[in-house]
Amino acid sequence: ALLIYTSPGNPLGHVAVYVGNNLVFSTDLLQSGSVYIGSADKIESGGWNFTYIGWADPYSQGGLW
Repeated sequence: ALLIYTSPGNPLGHVAVYVGNNLVFSTDLLQSGSVYIGSADKIESGGWNFTYIGWADPYSQGGLW
């Protein structure tokens, strides 16, 4: 699933890919400019303080986005 977040001052927020067991594939999760797999909790805390607003299925009518 694609997890969607907003943040203060940035209504576009952030999107992360959920990989299971509370883990996400995301940019800048542990270090700026890098891509990591880490705890989804870090997006809502740990300096980010983004607000989870929902999820989306990564499939569209025509197949994978």
